[in-house]
Amino acid sequence: ETVVIPQTAVCHNHTAGEYVWKIENGNIAKMTQVKTGKLIKGNNIEILSGLLPGDNIAVSKLNQLSDNELITIVE
Repeated sequence: ETVVIPQTAVCHNHTAGEYVWKIENGNIAKMTQVKTGKLIKGNNIEILSGLLPGDNIAVSKLNQLSDNELITIVE
């Protein structure tokens, strides 16, 4: 099963490369390296590795997150 996420959820930096903020244990933000694939219509991107179907990720306030930070989920 292909994992597709909003392209804006993918962060980049020179040391970690491409990563997303995966939400673990319900409310812990964890920096997770990913390998991206092709762009999908509607501003989404395919994730080739690093995430599994059903994994939750942060999609907003990404520049305010820190690894292993306790977060509040707003839906």
